[in-house]
Amino acid sequence: MIRAASRACSDINRRHQREERHRSSDVHVGDGHYINENDERFSDDGAQDPAQLTVDQLTVASLLRRLSDRHRRVVTHLYLLGGEPEQLARFLGVSANNLRQIALRARRHARALLTESETDDANNVPV
Repeated sequence: MIRAASRACSDINRRHQREERHRSSDVHVGDGHYINENDERFSDDGAQDPAQLTVDQLTVASLLRRLSDRHRRVVTHLYLLGGEPEQLARFLGVSANNLRQIALRARRHARALLTESETDDANNVPV
């Protein structure tokens, strides 16, 4: 019994050490969420202009601010953090099918906001 407890403690310690090693390369993105800076979905191989990256980040931040809380949570969790739909459905207290509908509405709303923003920008460009 003592041996089993000792092994369990060792396993817990190793898990914490692994998490710390991985956490050291993670970037905090808010709400207790982290993304790994080495994750290829978020990597920049130097091909993009830093100014364009800044514009893109500001666009995404503006878009997220304009979404409802629920849509913002869904978009952030599923599409920016790559989270599991089942976990988010449990967190929101909805079924998986309901979450799919919420995600569809969130994407449509985000697309409409982006289109509206691009149209406004095109109308405000000096000629």
